[in-house]
Amino acid sequence: MLNTPDLHLVDLAFVDGKEGQLPERERAQAEQTVNTQRFQSWATSTSSAKLLAHWDFSPPETIADVLPLSVFCANMTQVLRAKERFVSTLWFCGQHIDPSEAGGRVGGRAMLTSLIDQLLRQHAFDTRSMYSDVDIAALQARSLDVLTQPLG
Repeated sequence: MLNTPDLHLVDLAFVDGKEGQLPERERAQAEQTVNTQRFQSWATSTSSAKLLAHWDFSPPETIADVLPLSVFCANMTQVLRAKERFVSTLWFCGQHIDPSEAGGRVGGRAMLTSLIDQLLRQHAFDTRSMYSDVDIAALQARSLDVLTQPLG
């Protein structure tokens, strides 16, 4: 319905491919996230919650705009997606900054479309009611009003 490529899968493969090129010390530092009290509270919470992870130290080395934290997030996403009870989405901003990229893979519309696409692919939804409520042509044209409607 959204007529969008699986950008998240391309991004995951790209980040996974760069993992071995990042310094081991910085990868280990990112992986220490799981030992923090905030992360453990988030991971064991019985209610839905968001997790925002950021780098507090001097800027880490990057390989093709991939950070050690990107690798951690990619790995965490794959772990969460292996469990049916979790819903996860991801968007690596550094992979979508070149405005000359073909196919609308840059900017807010591309991100929103990708996040909706990821949600729809993780669970089976009966979308028949959407056909009367949503303007499919406007959805495929990436109208922001129509893209945000299913999230409301």
